Amino acid sequence: MRSSLAVVLIITIIILVILTVVFSCKKSSAPKMDNYKSKAEKLIAKYKDLDPLCPGRSITILTFTESIENIRKTVNSLLEQSCSVNQLIMTVPANKKINLPDDLKKVINVYESGKDYGEIGNSIVPTLLREAESDTIVIIVKTGTIYNKHFLRDMLAMLQSEDSAIFKMSGCILTTGMLSPSVLKSKIDTFDQLETHVIR
Repeated sequence: MRSSLAVVLIITIIILVILTVVFSCKKSSAPKMDNYKSKAEKLIAKYKDLDPLCPGRSITILTFTESIENIRKTVNSLLEQSCSVNQLIMTVPANKKINLPDDLKKVINVYESGKDYGEIGNSIVPTLLREAESDTIVIIVKTGTIYNKHFLRDMLAMLQSEDSAIFKMSGCILTTGMLSPSVLKSKIDTFDQLETHVIR
């Protein structure tokens, strides 16, 4: 009798331990998502109060990736900049799809590319076509990179001092008027290839 009670007791304890582990895992994953959302909400609220990068129109283009984690890292660092741009843009290449979480949808304007322009070309060419009528300042960033809070201001200062497009390992800055029309017909996979289309 005692042995059967002991067995029942052991089984009950095992079940309780399993249930405790399962519930604790669920609880630990929920706050993580809540933390992501609450941080994004706070950053978005602060971003609206930042001074603009420049008096005219400015946009930041994120190179495409399917990694939500990499997108979030870069977007958060852009929202923590010391100045703001008019739009954060990501263009989805032809035959690709991406389902952004709600917090990222509030920040990133997502467009689709009708044809394949190459890795960097897909990110920039469709946007250039939309921005053709204006001399927009365009900053292209590598998604997955975390940028320091003065990155945009520093890039703009270099653009203004050199009066030419600036290409760095972490991104580039130019105006739509600096690019040759040939960029619209080329397949561009690297910043080096994009640089060859800058009007000198």
